[in-house]
Amino acid sequence: MKIKLECLLVSVVVFIASCEVFETRALKNNISDLFEKHKISVGELDCQSNLRERSGACVFSAERENVSVLIERLNLKKSSISAEGKIDECKKTSLSRDNTNVEVFGKAEKLDLKNGQAFEKFNLFYNPQTREGCVRIEYSYG
Repeated sequence: MKIKLECLLVSVVVFIASCEVFETRALKNNISDLFEKHKISVGELDCQSNLRERSGACVFSAERENVSVLIERLNLKKSSISAEGKIDECKKTSLSRDNTNVEVFGKAEKLDLKNGQAFEKFNLFYNPQTREGCVRIEYSYG
């Protein structure tokens, strides 16, 4: 009985880990497709999903000009960290540790994706001095 329980536990852990990898890959593909559709050029995306909250974040490096294109083409509006929060999901950058120079932009309407899904929430955090950017999203329901 103990061996069966251990096997079950290992199976559950492997399943959860594989779901996380799959969701992170899907998030990266969704962001890449969205950027490609709008002809937005940024550095390599490094993404992480949060399965419990149907959210995730992708960090990247980008020149100011490319970020301006992103803001314009996705019709993002200037906001604040206090209004948008959740910058802590941008862990892989210095943005979450020192946000004194971070510019914040958000999208009020949902963004439809080519696979039929949509982002309910889309936030951009960008530090022009370090050229670090982070897109934080929440998937819509249904």
